Amino acid sequence: MTVKNNITFVYPNRTREIRRNNSGTITGLHKCNFTENVNLPLSNILTDVIPEKARMDFASPSLKKCSFAISLPNIPYREIGCVAVASHNLSIVGKLRISIFNEPPIGYAVTSAVAAGGNIATFTFVAGDKPTSLANGTKLKLFACSSDQNDRHTETIIYATVTGYNTGTGVATCTTTGGSLPTNLDTVSYANWFVGYASGNVGKNESLLLNIPAWVQAWQRIHLPESPDLTWFSREFMTGTVEEAQRLDYTALSLNFMTRKEGDGLAPVGTHVRIDLDDSQTTQTYSDGTTNPSYQPFIEVGYVMFGQTFTAENNPEYGAIKHGIEDPSDYQESDGGQEYWHEKQKRRTVSVSFNLLDKTEAIGKVHEMQRLQGKSRPVIYSFTNRDFDEFHYAQSFIGRNVTLDPIGQPDYGKYDANINLKEMI
Repeated sequence: MTVKNNITFVYPNRTREIRRNNSGTITGLHKCNFTENVNLPLSNILTDVIPEKARMDFASPSLKKCSFAISLPNIPYREIGCVAVASHNLSIVGKLRISIFNEPPIGYAVTSAVAAGGNIATFTFVAGDKPTSLANGTKLKLFACSSDQNDRHTETIIYATVTGYNTGTGVATCTTTGGSLPTNLDTVSYANWFVGYASGNVGKNESLLLNIPAWVQAWQRIHLPESPDLTWFSREFMTGTVEEAQRLDYTALSLNFMTRKEGDGLAPVGTHVRIDLDDSQTTQTYSDGTTNPSYQPFIEVGYVMFGQTFTAENNPEYGAIKHGIEDPSDYQESDGGQEYWHEKQKRRTVSVSFNLLDKTEAIGKVHEMQRLQGKSRPVIYSFTNRDFDEFHYAQSFIGRNVTLDPIGQPDYGKYDANINLKEMI
């Protein structure tokens, strides 16, 4: 007996395609609305050293909102089936939102420079993200986000034609059509406008938002509503997540599976990923006056990975999947027999045996994953695919191939493959 459409693998890590230019500057990272910590820069999210984090500092809990974006070289387009944000410090009430565009932006506009409820006359590009030139007559397309956490996405679009651009200040003067700014626009944090090209520019593709962004919990539910593990008085009774005080005992990994606007279940194919983070609802103290022991005045992210997804038509039979824990801790024993342990961080493992793959899945997917990722590069493993259950935290992780087992063909038209992964920490 087989179970269909359970296990999903994500590879390769497309963020590795970002390159440094000749001066050593990384091109393709957009710091939309924050000043990065000089000791923990945003570029840390691109390394495979997950504990090496990027940090964004904030003066108060209500300001803990930020955005950053990653632009890949725009040829060729790439399938972006899943976006993972790992090793973050978002609290249990933290949220995130993913937007995927077909093309990189010209830049991001500072929304505080324009008035809500009216058309744009001028806007200012974010410092460090300004185009070197912008010719008069260029037709622009500006996308905005609402500040409402519960709003899926306003997708407010303003069309503008450039009438002047100051390369020094980054201020663009324009005439506009196509609506006005939303009155609930957040002019402080993550609502910087994506500025792309509209149709009508020679040699330029029109910028398109490919998915329907929605705010989701940074921590997926791990307890069902009727779970005996949560009491009525638990602070996490409604969310079903781990308790805030226990958060550091769990792996912080948010897996976000992407689908196109068309609703056909296919993944978007583009080059630009924007990530909005919101931890403004966290507090330094709880309503009963007790201190929140895990509150931190900053947002940290250790790793961002996105790539294509692979889900076999027929998953392994029961008994062919083994989830485990590897504990590399060691100990010394005294002459009197006392054990002294050197504790090390545990890693999750999984062993999966497929035996009903077709040739495309076996050679075009599994063999290609082995070729591209080898033993050194990451692979996301998600047992529960898009329908997360309460054991998502135990059965989804970023890992590496422990072995690269050969693919077999036990029967005509059928192929088998073994995949063994160990968690990256």
